[in-house]
Amino acid sequence: MTKRDPLGQLESLDLIHCPTVELPVLKTGNYRSHIVGIRRWDAKVIVVGGINAPKKLACLCLNGTKRTQLLKGKDDMRQDAVMQQVFGIMNILLRHDKETAHRKLSVRTYKVVPLSRQSGILEWCNNTMPIVRGCFPGMPVSAAGPGTDSGAEKVFQLPEAGVWFERQQNYIKSVAASSMIGYVLGIGDRHVQTS
Repeated sequence: MTKRDPLGQLESLDLIHCPTVELPVLKTGNYRSHIVGIRRWDAKVIVVGGINAPKKLACLCLNGTKRTQLLKGKDDMRQDAVMQQVFGIMNILLRHDKETAHRKLSVRTYKVVPLSRQSGILEWCNNTMPIVRGCFPGMPVSAAGPGTDSGAEKVFQLPEAGVWFERQQNYIKSVAASSMIGYVLGIGDRHVQTS
């Protein structure tokens, strides 16, 4: 990104709240002390894979944190934003039920901010990896996509049985929670639609 790019030209962002940081609703309406202002966006922008070539960028906040974000175009993010809100409400319900709270069931959510009908910015989920990249042992490298090597399997080769068991349980709980929520709400896989 250079000074000619729209993001590079933005100035006086200290009162602009970082879009992927949660801002609680306050009864007083005084948000000035709660705003996580923006210092600038990092100059390094990475084009990640995908049909619409989304861009990974970092927002440098005034509180010293760096928030990684994904900027998407040619994609309507409004439905995604609503579903993240629904999942947040479902997490509250899961925390208040004795059985699901005991099992620590929840769905991981992330911030989605639609900017228009055809663009939006998403919170980048750190320490995650797409499963489709072919990281499971035995999955052919050809199915993993371009630029993937056989070393990706090492991510799933954990030296301690306890760590493997813990991560396996987290995965099972996550799939169980999202399956239950999807069934109750009647949510199908929205990605089967064509445009």
